[in-house]
Amino acid sequence: SLFQRSFEQRQRLIKEMGGSKESEASVSEALVYLARTQEPDGRWTHVRGSYKRGRKGRHKVDMAVTGLAALCFLAADHTPGKDGPYRQTVRKSVDFLIANQKPNGDLRGKGRMYCHAIATLAIAEAAIMTGDPGYRQAAFKAANFIVKAQNKRSGGWRYRPGDPGDTSVFGWQVMALRSVENLGYTIPPATRTGAFRWLRHVSSSKHKMLAGYKGPSHTPVMTAEAVFSRLLLGQQLTAAEQKEACDYLMANPPGRGKSNFYYCYYASLAMMQMQDEAWPKWNAMMRDHLLKLQKKSGSMGGSWDIKSSRWGREGGNVYTTALATLTLEVYYRYLPMYRAAPKQKKSTIIRKP
Repeated sequence: SLFQRSFEQRQRLIKEMGGSKESEASVSEALVYLARTQEPDGRWTHVRGSYKRGRKGRHKVDMAVTGLAALCFLAADHTPGKDGPYRQTVRKSVDFLIANQKPNGDLRGKGRMYCHAIATLAIAEAAIMTGDPGYRQAAFKAANFIVKAQNKRSGGWRYRPGDPGDTSVFGWQVMALRSVENLGYTIPPATRTGAFRWLRHVSSSKHKMLAGYKGPSHTPVMTAEAVFSRLLLGQQLTAAEQKEACDYLMANPPGRGKSNFYYCYYASLAMMQMQDEAWPKWNAMMRDHLLKLQKKSGSMGGSWDIKSSRWGREGGNVYTTALATLTLEVYYRYLPMYRAAPKQKKSTIIRKP
Protein backbone atom coordinates (compact mmCIF):
# COMPACT_ATOMS: atom_id res chain seq x y z
CA SER A 1 0.00 0.00 0.00
CA LEU A 2 1.04 3.59 -0.62
CA PHE A 3 -1.41 5.10 1.82
CA GLN A 4 0.74 4.92 4.95
CA ARG A 5 2.30 8.31 4.24
CA SER A 6 0.38 10.84 6.30
CA PHE A 7 2.43 12.60 8.98
CA GLU A 8 0.91 10.49 11.77
CA GLN A 9 1.33 7.22 9.89
CA ARG A 10 4.91 8.06 8.96
CA GLN A 11 5.80 8.88 12.56
CA ARG A 12 4.42 5.52 13.70
CA LEU A 13 6.26 3.58 10.99
CA ILE A 14 9.53 5.46 11.54
CA LYS A 15 9.44 4.40 15.18
CA GLU A 16 8.32 0.85 14.42
CA MET A 17 10.67 0.17 11.50
CA GLY A 18 13.84 1.81 12.76
CA GLY A 19 13.95 5.36 11.48
CA SER A 20 15.04 8.27 13.65
CA LYS A 21 14.71 12.02 14.11
CA GLU A 22 18.08 12.32 12.40
CA SER A 23 17.00 10.29 9.37
CA GLU A 24 13.85 12.37 8.96
CA ALA A 25 15.82 15.61 9.34
CA SER A 26 18.12 14.32 6.61
CA VAL A 27 15.14 13.66 4.33
CA SER A 28 13.79 17.17 4.99
CA GLU A 29 17.14 18.74 4.10
CA ALA A 30 17.31 16.65 0.92
CA LEU A 31 13.85 17.81 -0.17
CA VAL A 32 14.91 21.43 0.28
CA TYR A 33 17.93 20.79 -1.93
CA LEU A 34 15.89 18.98 -4.58
CA ALA A 35 13.23 21.70 -4.70
CA ARG A 36 15.96 24.31 -5.06
CA THR A 37 17.58 22.52 -8.00
CA GLN A 38 14.44 21.83 -10.04
CA GLU A 39 14.46 23.39 -13.51
CA PRO A 40 11.74 25.91 -14.52
CA ASP A 41 10.03 23.36 -16.81
CA GLY A 42 9.63 20.86 -13.95
CA ARG A 43 12.49 18.49 -14.70
CA TRP A 44 15.69 17.73 -12.87
CA THR A 45 18.83 17.17 -14.89
CA HIS A 46 22.44 16.01 -14.61
CA VAL A 47 23.87 19.52 -14.23
CA ARG A 48 21.77 22.66 -13.81
CA GLY A 49 20.68 23.76 -17.27
CA SER A 50 22.44 20.87 -19.01
CA TYR A 51 19.45 20.23 -21.28
CA LYS A 52 19.75 23.70 -22.86
CA ARG A 53 21.41 24.09 -26.24
CA GLY A 54 25.15 24.58 -25.97
CA ARG A 55 25.37 23.69 -22.26
CA LYS A 56 27.62 20.95 -20.94
CA GLY A 57 26.42 17.93 -18.97
CA ARG A 58 24.50 14.76 -19.69
CA HIS A 59 20.78 15.17 -20.17
CA LYS A 60 19.78 11.81 -21.60
CA VAL A 61 18.63 10.63 -18.18
CA ASP A 62 16.35 13.59 -17.38
CA MET A 63 13.23 11.38 -17.30
CA ALA A 64 14.88 9.08 -14.76
CA VAL A 65 16.31 11.71 -12.42
CA THR A 66 13.03 13.66 -12.59
CA GLY A 67 11.12 10.51 -11.67
CA LEU A 68 13.49 9.68 -8.81
CA ALA A 69 13.28 13.20 -7.38
CA ALA A 70 9.48 13.24 -7.65
CA LEU A 71 9.32 9.90 -5.78
CA CYS A 72 11.21 11.46 -2.85
CA PHE A 73 8.49 14.09 -2.40
CA LEU A 74 5.64 11.62 -2.93
CA ALA A 75 7.05 9.28 -0.27
CA ALA A 76 6.95 12.17 2.22
CA ASP A 77 3.27 12.81 1.35
CA HIS A 78 3.84 15.85 -0.85
CA THR A 79 1.48 15.52 -3.81
CA PRO A 80 0.11 17.69 -6.63
CA GLY A 81 -3.32 17.49 -5.01
CA LYS A 82 -2.46 18.50 -1.46
CA ASP A 83 -1.56 21.89 0.00
CA GLY A 84 2.01 22.07 1.20
CA PRO A 85 5.39 23.65 0.52
CA TYR A 86 6.20 21.31 -2.37
CA ARG A 87 2.83 21.00 -4.08
CA GLN A 88 3.94 22.92 -7.18
CA THR A 89 7.32 21.17 -7.21
CA VAL A 90 5.66 17.77 -7.50
CA ARG A 91 2.93 18.95 -9.88
CA LYS A 92 5.47 20.43 -12.29
CA SER A 93 7.60 17.28 -12.21
CA VAL A 94 4.71 14.91 -12.95
CA ASP A 95 3.40 17.26 -15.65
CA PHE A 96 6.86 17.29 -17.24
CA LEU A 97 6.97 13.49 -17.35
CA ILE A 98 3.50 13.18 -18.88
CA ALA A 99 4.15 15.99 -21.38
CA ASN A 100 7.10 13.97 -22.66
CA GLN A 101 5.21 10.69 -22.97
CA LYS A 102 4.76 9.44 -26.53
CA PRO A 103 1.36 8.23 -27.79
CA ASN A 104 2.47 4.59 -27.42
CA GLY A 105 3.19 5.16 -23.71
CA ASP A 106 6.98 5.53 -24.09
CA LEU A 107 8.58 7.60 -21.30
CA ARG A 108 12.23 7.00 -22.18
CA GLY A 109 12.83 10.50 -23.50
CA LYS A 110 16.39 10.42 -24.84
CA GLY A 111 17.27 7.58 -22.48
CA ARG A 112 16.65 3.87 -22.06
CA MET A 113 14.16 1.56 -20.37
CA TYR A 114 15.56 2.60 -16.97
CA CYS A 115 14.17 6.07 -17.65
CA HIS A 116 10.82 4.70 -18.74
CA ALA A 117 10.30 2.54 -15.66
CA ILE A 118 11.32 5.20 -13.15
CA ALA A 119 9.08 7.80 -14.80
CA THR A 120 6.22 5.25 -14.79
CA LEU A 121 6.76 4.62 -11.09
CA ALA A 122 6.51 8.33 -10.27
CA ILE A 123 3.37 8.86 -12.36
CA ALA A 124 1.73 5.75 -10.86
CA GLU A 125 2.43 6.84 -7.28
CA ALA A 126 1.09 10.32 -8.06
CA ALA A 127 -2.03 8.72 -9.53
CA ILE A 128 -2.56 6.50 -6.49
CA MET A 129 -2.13 9.38 -4.06
CA THR A 130 -4.29 11.91 -5.94
CA GLY A 131 -6.84 9.86 -7.86
CA ASP A 132 -6.14 12.03 -10.91
CA PRO A 133 -7.59 10.27 -14.01
CA GLY A 134 -5.01 11.84 -16.34
CA TYR A 135 -2.17 10.44 -14.26
CA ARG A 136 -3.88 7.05 -14.19
CA GLN A 137 -4.29 6.98 -17.97
CA ALA A 138 -0.62 7.89 -18.46
CA ALA A 139 0.43 5.16 -16.01
CA PHE A 140 -1.66 2.51 -17.82
CA LYS A 141 -0.17 3.49 -21.19
CA ALA A 142 3.31 3.30 -19.67
CA ALA A 143 2.59 -0.15 -18.21
CA ASN A 144 1.43 -1.40 -21.60
CA PHE A 145 4.72 -0.19 -23.08
CA ILE A 146 6.63 -2.20 -20.44
CA VAL A 147 4.60 -5.32 -21.20
CA LYS A 148 5.30 -5.00 -24.93
CA ALA A 149 9.00 -4.28 -24.31
CA GLN A 150 9.59 -7.56 -22.44
CA ASN A 151 11.70 -10.10 -24.29
CA LYS A 152 9.25 -12.95 -24.81
CA ARG A 153 11.93 -15.64 -24.85
CA SER A 154 13.98 -14.68 -21.78
CA GLY A 155 11.29 -12.80 -19.85
CA GLY A 156 13.74 -9.97 -19.23
CA TRP A 157 14.06 -6.29 -20.06
CA ARG A 158 17.14 -4.29 -20.99
CA TYR A 159 18.02 -0.94 -22.52
CA ARG A 160 15.72 -1.11 -25.55
CA PRO A 161 12.36 -2.84 -26.04
CA GLY A 162 12.89 -6.50 -26.91
CA ASP A 163 16.48 -6.69 -25.64
CA PRO A 164 17.31 -10.07 -24.00
CA GLY A 165 17.50 -8.61 -20.50
CA ASP A 166 19.56 -7.74 -17.45
CA THR A 167 18.53 -7.84 -13.80
CA SER A 168 19.27 -4.16 -13.21
CA VAL A 169 16.77 -2.89 -15.79
CA PHE A 170 14.42 -5.79 -14.95
CA GLY A 171 13.88 -4.71 -11.34
CA TRP A 172 12.68 -1.22 -12.26
CA GLN A 173 10.14 -2.63 -14.74
CA VAL A 174 8.75 -4.98 -12.09
CA MET A 175 8.51 -2.16 -9.56
CA ALA A 176 6.72 0.05 -12.10
CA LEU A 177 4.24 -2.68 -13.09
CA ARG A 178 3.49 -3.47 -9.45
CA SER A 179 2.72 0.19 -8.75
CA VAL A 180 0.40 0.48 -11.77
CA GLU A 181 -1.26 -2.75 -10.62
CA ASN A 182 -2.25 -0.83 -7.47
CA LEU A 183 -4.29 1.42 -9.78
CA GLY A 184 -6.28 -1.54 -11.09
CA TYR A 185 -4.05 -2.52 -13.99
CA THR A 186 -3.88 -6.25 -14.74
CA ILE A 187 -0.38 -7.56 -15.33
CA PRO A 188 -0.79 -10.20 -18.07
CA PRO A 189 -0.10 -13.73 -16.80
CA ALA A 190 2.48 -14.22 -19.57
CA THR A 191 4.37 -11.14 -18.37
CA ARG A 192 4.50 -12.43 -14.81
CA THR A 193 5.47 -15.93 -15.93
CA GLY A 194 8.20 -14.45 -18.11
CA ALA A 195 9.53 -12.42 -15.19
CA PHE A 196 9.93 -15.56 -13.08
CA ARG A 197 11.61 -17.24 -16.05
CA TRP A 198 14.21 -14.44 -16.05
CA LEU A 199 14.74 -14.80 -12.31
CA ARG A 200 15.34 -18.54 -12.70
CA HIS A 201 17.86 -17.81 -15.46
CA VAL A 202 19.98 -15.48 -13.30
CA SER A 203 19.66 -17.36 -9.99
CA SER A 204 22.24 -19.57 -8.30
CA SER A 205 23.10 -21.14 -4.91
CA LYS A 206 21.33 -23.89 -2.99
CA HIS A 207 18.01 -22.08 -2.58
CA LYS A 208 18.29 -19.99 -5.77
CA MET A 209 18.16 -16.66 -3.94
CA LEU A 210 21.44 -15.22 -5.22
CA ALA A 211 21.31 -13.53 -8.61
CA GLY A 212 23.54 -12.14 -11.34
CA TYR A 213 23.37 -9.38 -13.93
CA LYS A 214 22.78 -11.36 -17.13
CA GLY A 215 23.40 -14.87 -15.81
CA PRO A 216 23.87 -16.82 -12.57
CA SER A 217 27.23 -15.24 -11.61
CA HIS A 218 25.83 -13.55 -8.50
CA THR A 219 26.60 -10.11 -7.07
CA PRO A 220 25.22 -8.34 -3.98
CA VAL A 221 23.42 -5.58 -5.89
CA MET A 222 21.72 -7.92 -8.38
CA THR A 223 20.76 -10.29 -5.55
CA ALA A 224 19.12 -7.42 -3.67
CA GLU A 225 17.20 -6.31 -6.75
CA ALA A 226 16.12 -9.85 -7.61
CA VAL A 227 14.91 -10.57 -4.06
CA PHE A 228 12.83 -7.39 -3.99
CA SER A 229 11.44 -8.24 -7.44
CA ARG A 230 10.41 -11.68 -6.22
CA LEU A 231 8.52 -10.12 -3.32
CA LEU A 232 6.79 -7.62 -5.60
CA LEU A 233 5.77 -10.42 -7.95
CA GLY A 234 4.12 -12.21 -5.04
CA GLN A 235 6.61 -14.93 -4.18
CA GLN A 236 6.33 -16.00 -0.56
CA LEU A 237 9.83 -16.97 0.52
CA THR A 238 10.48 -20.02 2.65
CA ALA A 239 12.52 -19.61 5.82
CA ALA A 240 15.52 -21.20 4.09
CA GLU A 241 15.23 -18.90 1.07
CA GLN A 242 14.91 -15.83 3.25
CA LYS A 243 17.91 -16.86 5.37
CA GLU A 244 20.06 -17.41 2.30
CA ALA A 245 19.17 -13.97 0.91
CA CYS A 246 19.59 -12.13 4.21
CA ASP A 247 22.87 -13.84 5.10
CA TYR A 248 24.35 -12.90 1.73
CA LEU A 249 23.24 -9.26 1.95
CA MET A 250 24.46 -8.98 5.55
CA ALA A 251 27.85 -10.30 4.43
CA ASN A 252 27.98 -7.30 2.09
CA PRO A 253 27.00 -4.39 4.37
CA PRO A 254 26.44 -0.82 3.17
CA GLY A 255 29.57 1.29 3.21
CA ARG A 256 32.02 -1.54 2.63
CA GLY A 257 34.41 -0.76 -0.21
CA LYS A 258 33.25 1.88 -2.68
CA SER A 259 29.88 3.22 -1.62
CA ASN A 260 27.01 2.20 -3.89
CA PHE A 261 23.69 3.94 -3.22
CA TYR A 262 21.97 1.77 -5.83
CA TYR A 263 22.83 -1.28 -3.74
CA CYS A 264 21.84 0.49 -0.51
CA TYR A 265 18.45 1.30 -2.04
CA TYR A 266 17.51 -2.16 -3.28
CA ALA A 267 19.05 -4.07 -0.38
CA SER A 268 17.24 -1.88 2.15
CA LEU A 269 13.93 -2.38 0.34
CA ALA A 270 14.48 -6.15 0.31
CA MET A 271 15.65 -6.38 3.93
CA MET A 272 12.83 -4.18 5.23
CA GLN A 273 10.24 -6.18 3.31
CA MET A 274 11.50 -9.52 4.59
CA GLN A 275 11.47 -8.25 8.20
CA ASP A 276 14.24 -10.68 9.04
CA GLU A 277 15.85 -10.50 12.48
CA ALA A 278 18.89 -8.99 10.72
CA TRP A 279 16.91 -5.90 9.64
CA PRO A 280 17.71 -3.71 12.71
CA LYS A 281 21.44 -4.31 12.27
CA TRP A 282 21.30 -3.66 8.52
CA ASN A 283 19.18 -0.57 9.06
CA ALA A 284 21.58 0.95 11.59
CA MET A 285 24.53 0.45 9.22
CA MET A 286 22.63 1.86 6.24
CA ARG A 287 21.22 4.84 8.11
CA ASP A 288 24.53 5.84 9.69
CA HIS A 289 26.40 5.39 6.41
CA LEU A 290 24.05 7.72 4.51
CA LEU A 291 23.75 10.34 7.25
CA LYS A 292 27.53 10.59 7.48
CA LEU A 293 27.90 11.29 3.75
CA GLN A 294 25.22 13.99 3.39
CA LYS A 295 26.49 17.53 2.75
CA LYS A 296 25.59 19.73 5.70
CA SER A 297 26.03 23.29 4.38
CA GLY A 298 26.72 25.54 1.41
CA SER A 299 25.14 25.38 -2.02
CA MET A 300 25.25 21.57 -1.86
CA GLY A 301 23.73 21.39 1.62
CA GLY A 302 21.19 18.56 1.89
CA SER A 303 22.65 16.66 -1.06
CA TRP A 304 24.93 13.69 -1.53
CA ASP A 305 27.93 14.31 -3.75
CA ILE A 306 28.40 12.31 -6.95
CA LYS A 307 31.72 11.08 -5.55
CA SER A 308 29.95 9.45 -2.60
CA SER A 309 28.45 6.67 -4.71
CA ARG A 310 29.31 4.40 -7.59
CA TRP A 311 27.54 5.54 -10.79
CA GLY A 312 27.15 9.03 -9.32
CA ARG A 313 28.75 10.63 -12.34
CA GLU A 314 26.15 9.04 -14.62
CA GLY A 315 23.16 10.69 -12.95
CA GLY A 316 24.70 13.64 -11.14
CA ASN A 317 23.89 15.02 -7.70
CA VAL A 318 20.14 14.64 -8.19
CA TYR A 319 20.58 10.91 -8.79
CA THR A 320 22.76 10.34 -5.72
CA THR A 321 20.59 12.59 -3.55
CA ALA A 322 17.33 10.99 -4.67
CA LEU A 323 18.56 7.41 -4.17
CA ALA A 324 19.90 8.22 -0.70
CA THR A 325 16.65 9.99 0.21
CA LEU A 326 14.45 7.15 -1.03
CA THR A 327 16.56 4.73 1.01
CA LEU A 328 16.03 6.83 4.15
CA GLU A 329 12.29 6.82 3.36
CA VAL A 330 12.26 3.01 3.26
CA TYR A 331 10.33 2.84 6.55
CA TYR A 332 7.12 4.15 5.03
CA ARG A 333 7.41 3.80 1.23
CA TYR A 334 6.00 0.27 1.23
CA LEU A 335 4.55 -1.63 4.15
CA PRO A 336 6.20 -5.01 4.80
CA MET A 337 4.48 -7.61 2.64
CA TYR A 338 4.87 -10.16 5.36
CA ARG A 339 6.37 -10.17 8.82
CA ALA A 340 8.08 -13.52 9.02
CA ALA A 341 8.78 -16.31 6.59
CA PRO A 342 6.68 -19.46 7.03
CA LYS A 343 8.58 -22.72 7.31
CA GLN A 344 7.17 -24.43 4.24
CA LYS A 345 9.46 -26.52 2.06
CA LYS A 346 8.73 -24.94 -1.29
CA SER A 347 8.11 -21.38 -2.46
CA THR A 348 4.52 -20.41 -3.00
CA ILE A 349 4.03 -18.00 -5.86
CA ILE A 350 0.99 -15.85 -5.28
CA ARG A 351 -0.34 -14.70 -8.62
CA LYS A 352 -2.12 -11.65 -7.25
CA PRO A 353 0.11 -10.02 -4.62
